[in-house]
Amino acid sequence: MACKPFCRAGADAFYAEWVAQYGPVYVIPATLGRKKLVIMDPTALLHVYNAERAVYTKTESSRTFMARVFGRGILWAEGEVHKRSEEGLSPAFSNAAIRKLTAVFYDSVYKVKSSWDETIESTSGDVIIDIEGCLDSIGIAGFSHDFRSLAGEESPVTRAFAALQRTERTSFSELMFGLSFVFPIFLRVPTQDMRHSLDVIAENLLENTRREREGMLLEGPADKSLMGVLLKAEQEDVDLQLHMTQEEDQLVYELPFLNATVLEVLRLHPAVPETERVAAHDDIIPLGTPITTPSGETITSLTVAAGTTIILPIRCVNRSDEFWGADAKVFTPERWFEDITDRAKELQGYHHLLTFHDGPRICLGRAFALAEIKAVISVLIRQYAFEFPDGLETKIEEQELLVSRPKVVGHDGTKIPLRVRRVE
Repeated sequence: MACKPFCRAGADAFYAEWVAQYGPVYVIPATLGRKKLVIMDPTALLHVYNAERAVYTKTESSRTFMARVFGRGILWAEGEVHKRSEEGLSPAFSNAAIRKLTAVFYDSVYKVKSSWDETIESTSGDVIIDIEGCLDSIGIAGFSHDFRSLAGEESPVTRAFAALQRTERTSFSELMFGLSFVFPIFLRVPTQDMRHSLDVIAENLLENTRREREGMLLEGPADKSLMGVLLKAEQEDVDLQLHMTQEEDQLVYELPFLNATVLEVLRLHPAVPETERVAAHDDIIPLGTPITTPSGETITSLTVAAGTTIILPIRCVNRSDEFWGADAKVFTPERWFEDITDRAKELQGYHHLLTFHDGPRICLGRAFALAEIKAVISVLIRQYAFEFPDGLETKIEEQELLVSRPKVVGHDGTKIPLRVRRVE
């Protein structure tokens, strides 16, 4: 087996080939003679995702990596610590909380529109634009901190996020990551830029929080951000509150093709293409489809020993012909207007997708992400037409970074330049 294409973007093809050959549950070789269990059986997936938090946990190398990059928060936590973290954070991601943040998303996207209009007016009518919108939304909504990236300002924080997004895999980093599953110490190889970037982010946000509590920010982000202003006004202005509610309801209920398009993007392009879990205890995993062992025995459940590493191939399941039909790899939003296949209904998760995971560890920020992307698309798609600079022949591939990112084949950087022109 050639390791390099498998480590990069070719894993889905291997998983699909192997499931056709060996069935929905099989074992693959891993680093230094170790083995991993790959699961694509819906019943088995449901069991692993919905087991108690302490039964199937992140691998030690993954937890070490999460701690280094994101700190010892909910992404790192397991068991009761994760449960307490989730209970503490859940109110911030409730439907009511997200509805109040809709104004922040609209504010950011209209800033994008204003910036694009100015740029287009200074050209012949269309232009290739590189602009960030999500960072400001996340900063204002999550931290009451305006990063002002839409205003063209660059701070250590924005540079830090850019540095993290530019971190590409090399042969050396792949080797280190592979060895980390056996020797987690390899994840402690110094990465000065990453460490410095994250220190800057943490110091800025913590300092602002401390100063706000002490009442020293006379014109702080919480006072001048649109979120702060609108949430105060919302309590006094019934019409504004009604308008914001209608906008949110429109995003959810009155734009069916937008919903279908977003679902299809989530299906084909999950940010995390696969995830790994390790069995903390011996367990028996039920199977929806019986499998035949190498000895010829037909089994309906699988005994898993403590320490077994399990791969849940999210993107491969989302794109599987077995679940989604012959056009599974084709972008087809219309599929969501029809009754999806019975096999797809066997899958759990958000709209039968594994993109946000499932069970106790389902992504808390899914409503935040969906509200933001719908707000952005619903505004910009009415104002502009988009196309690749080199036309429909432009070849796109997915680059595995912290998350999966798109890039143009043969070009540097994980980005997709688009030619933008105003719709008359």
